[in-house]
Amino acid sequence: MEAQCTQCKFALDESAVVCPQCGTAVGEQAGSASELQSSPAEGAVLPPEQPAGLLDAAIEPPAFRVDNDLEGIGGWLILPAIGLALSPFMSVHGIYTDLHILFSRSYETYLASHRGLGGLILFEAVNNSVFLMAGIYLNYLLYTKKRLFPMGMIAFYAGSFVLMLADHLMAARYLPNTEWTTVARIGITCVVWIPYFLNSQRVEQTFVK
Repeated sequence: MEAQCTQCKFALDESAVVCPQCGTAVGEQAGSASELQSSPAEGAVLPPEQPAGLLDAAIEPPAFRVDNDLEGIGGWLILPAIGLALSPFMSVHGIYTDLHILFSRSYETYLASHRGLGGLILFEAVNNSVFLMAGIYLNYLLYTKKRLFPMGMIAFYAGSFVLMLADHLMAARYLPNTEWTTVARIGITCVVWIPYFLNSQRVEQTFVK
């Protein structure tokens, strides 16, 4: 490649020491430019040199521990927690309704003409009483993060479905047009939440006491 003067771009011989066009010494401008780049300007304040370890630490991205983020009552776990909080109130309402039917004079004639219906309503009242106590106990396990809570919830869901199905089948003798809405709702609840409590990392890491 043909050499050129760094000042005026005049073509130079390989043996040239001085540019015949402008008189600039060959290599003088290049040296000056490199010195300017490598040397700090006069009066400039340079930052102190940082140790390599500190510099690496400064540019290293923060590490997030995903497992710790899953601990606690949050995410999808909030939904069954809300349902569990409402469960005792629903059980109390069911007990009140059952007892009102059993002991109210308004239903005496109807119960007398449908043998076995009174026993079915008493069965429902007992079930609601059991679920009332279970709901209170499960709320305690939930907020104290006890290890028994996940299996307790699975038993709660499964028991609700079995008892509701049995109650519905017995009630169909007296009310053939009874809808399956409640049974289907509890069945869907079991299908969704039982696998959740079996496989959720949040559940596994939260209920450890």
